[in-house]
This record gives sequence, structure tokens and C-alpha cells, in this order.
Amino acid sequence: MHAVKSSKGIDCGLGQRVRQQRNRHGWSQERVAELTEYALTDRTIRNIESGAHRPHRATLEVLALVLRTSVDWLRFGEDCSADDHGEDH
Repeated sequence: MHAVKSSKGIDCGLGQRVRQQRNRHGWSQERVAELTEYALTDRTIRNIESGAHRPHRATLEVLALVLRTSVDWLRFGEDCSADDHGEDH
């Protein structure tokens, strides 16, 4: 599986997966920022989703926890989301 790259060489697939999970829960970017207790801002989330920002591992860990999925799935689209592991919503 190959990730789609933007003209800046940043993985656009990661941003698409973040947006997909956020939308799956029916949350705005602002709501995700609230759920991270403002460890991430809505601007940071917007930049990740647009492919303008490549997040550090710690950022991905926060997003994965809030979005109820795995870091590997966010990064590569592989593995199973946390929901597939039987965790509650």
C-alpha cells in the first residue's frame, strides 16, 4: 500500500484518515481539540488533515486515543481500529 503524497511530499493519507475518524464520530475539529484537553488546537488538527503538517509520534498518540483508533492505522491505514478490538465507544 502506497501513501499518496502532496506536492510537499507529506503523506496526505494520514490527514484523510484523521478526518475520516473525526467525521465517523460526528466531531468538529474544535471538538477534537476539546477532547485532547487542548493538547492540540483545532488549527493543528486542520493542518494535519490538510497534509500541511506532519505530526510527531506524541501528537499521533493523542489523536489515536481521542479518535479511538491505533497510531499504526492513522499512519499507514493498516492494523485494526480500536473499535475492531472490541473497545467501547
